[in-house]
Amino acid sequence: MKQYTFPAGEETKTKLAPAIAYARQFILANGTRTLNLDQLASDLHIAKKTLYKEFPTKEIFIEYVLFDIYHELFTESRAVQLDPKDPLRCFYELMNVLFRHFSRLNSRTVLDVKLFFPRVWKEVKEFEQEIINRILDSFQKADDLNLLRKKFDLKFTADFIYKMLENTFQPEILINAPYSIADMIKLIVDIIMNGIMDKQFTFNFSDDE
Repeated sequence: MKQYTFPAGEETKTKLAPAIAYARQFILANGTRTLNLDQLASDLHIAKKTLYKEFPTKEIFIEYVLFDIYHELFTESRAVQLDPKDPLRCFYELMNVLFRHFSRLNSRTVLDVKLFFPRVWKEVKEFEQEIINRILDSFQKADDLNLLRKKFDLKFTADFIYKMLENTFQPEILINAPYSIADMIKLIVDIIMNGIMDKQFTFNFSDDE
């Protein structure tokens, strides 16, 4: 997966760091469509031509910021290593990284990326498959150690868990949650891995009366 590099050198990157940070915060909270570069320049007391010198259009600037946001997620996730002796630890740590990212990313931002920024979306979808494969690898290693229930499809489960996190855990849910983010991560992983029923009880899926 290619790295999207800054158009100019480190000096320019440092000079534009406040604009990048401003745009990141705005996009994470509101999506991309209402980002106003006039307002950005006014709030930061910089000339708009300073931005346009490196980014010829607003769309190119936003694309760079989006790559910056997502590459942070990619880097954090790839730093998580799989321990063959404790493979489910990798799963838990990946969930931690994904949860923190999804919890601050507005659903409008994801939609905007999908609709208007195909290069970014392509990398996001490649990353999604990478994470699903890593979860699957973690599960397969755990299955080899007889840590998992038998008779369920590991690949489907890995895909299902990723999609559930991606589509469910949005900021509006967290606002009303009676848990901290750390506790939410533990709760979700516990439900996924251990179920919600006490160990002495089982749920009967039979249609028999």
